[in-house]
Amino acid sequence: MKGKSSTGDRIFEYITPQPSDRIWKYYLAWMAAIIMLYLFQKFMFDGSLEYGIVQPLRTILFIGSPTVLLGLYSLRKLRFFTEENFKLARQDVLTGLWNRRALQEHIDRKFSGSSGAIILMDIDKFKSINDRYGHAAGDLCLRQVAEFVQSTLPAGGLVGRWGGDEFLAILDRFDLDTYRGFSDKLVSGAKLEGRMREDLPRVTISSGFARFDEVESVDSLLSLSDRRLYSSKAKRQTLS
Repeated sequence: MKGKSSTGDRIFEYITPQPSDRIWKYYLAWMAAIIMLYLFQKFMFDGSLEYGIVQPLRTILFIGSPTVLLGLYSLRKLRFFTEENFKLARQDVLTGLWNRRALQEHIDRKFSGSSGAIILMDIDKFKSINDRYGHAAGDLCLRQVAEFVQSTLPAGGLVGRWGGDEFLAILDRFDLDTYRGFSDKLVSGAKLEGRMREDLPRVTISSGFARFDEVESVDSLLSLSDRRLYSSKAKRQTLS
């Protein structure tokens, strides 16, 4: 997937820690306030307010500046770890794609008033791969299929792992001809690399779509895509 960022990066690109130089900007602003207070006192007063107002304020600023710096740094670290936990809770460990939880949240947000669609995908005969080559090979297959689906997905789409050997893509816009072209690529299959390539050069993928505007609920959306997926799989098995 040369030149194309991963789905995980695209999904979480808005989750970035504040640049460290911003902390220093806050600190420099704090120090500037100290200097301004000193100059204000030196040139505007004759010293009568030195002990009553200016000196206590200056003392507070000097003592408080390390505390402010430490507090800003701590807030930055807390924000970073909070966002990392948010990301990890919604990212599939094996493939790096969205997990089911993240996909479900995204579908729920986009469902109302959207003209998009979902595409549910399933690796054909995945169980036989696990049985014949072992679970390590099955994991390798899942990772490579994830990369293949990402690289062939229509523009503007995002894909995640729905569970097991199922993947789910969410499209902002849906065009039937574009979907058919994408589906044909899935049926043609992904070329695997590694220990399986001699005996199993390609893995094929079945799919089924459902548009947001043709159902009344998210459950119906998922159910429709599931039915279409297995209908497509059954037709291909009958023809083969």
